[in-house]
Amino acid sequence: LDSGVTQIDILKPEPEEYIDTMGYIFKANVSDLSGISEVKMQLLNSTGDVVRNGTMIPNEEKPGQYEFGSDLILARGFYTVVVNATDGLGNKGGATRLTYLDYSIQVLDWEGIQTQIDADEGGTVIIEYTVAARGGNIMRFTMGYISTLSPFMMNATVSNGYGVAAVRDVFEDSQPLQIGPSGQDPIVSTFNLTLTFTNETVQALTPGESYPISYAVWLDVEVT
Repeated sequence: LDSGVTQIDILKPEPEEYIDTMGYIFKANVSDLSGISEVKMQLLNSTGDVVRNGTMIPNEEKPGQYEFGSDLILARGFYTVVVNATDGLGNKGGATRLTYLDYSIQVLDWEGIQTQIDADEGGTVIIEYTVAARGGNIMRFTMGYISTLSPFMMNATVSNGYGVAAVRDVFEDSQPLQIGPSGQDPIVSTFNLTLTFTNETVQALTPGESYPISYAVWLDVEVT
């Protein structure tokens, strides 16, 4: 007869952890003498509403550890993690942990437009990105060099319905771009990255070569 208590130890998030990502893997160690039949997780906002929930999956490489991955495209603030487990006899146990979702911005998806650039006349490349932001509505976009071409040499810009902003290879030189209404949290929106290759700058590229675009997005938050 199993008269013991189901042991639940929430590993992630850690105590007083601030989460600054738009996705997260929640982890917990769960054990019981009669075995575990199911482990569920809920994420509650400050008013007690369930905003994320699902079944935690056993980690095959770490016996007793269960995981649940979820997006965290949610407003900035305090949240409560609730883990409930059912053992092999149907008995239930639970554990909770308070966590905080902090400022964050992340590109969720992007869709490239394939194009051919004329070696004599140059051309334009436009890439659409989807971004999610928590705690602010202004972003800056930075990108690395393509071959020997800096973002400045390609007249790199990001644009959406709010405006156009210059892109550079460092945060301080890139211009801010509004990505959503003031006061809205979180924000999910799209914008275009535009690269212009003149007949001179295109000579820095090798015909038939693929050039990956390295980039970063930054949340431009004024801290008072």
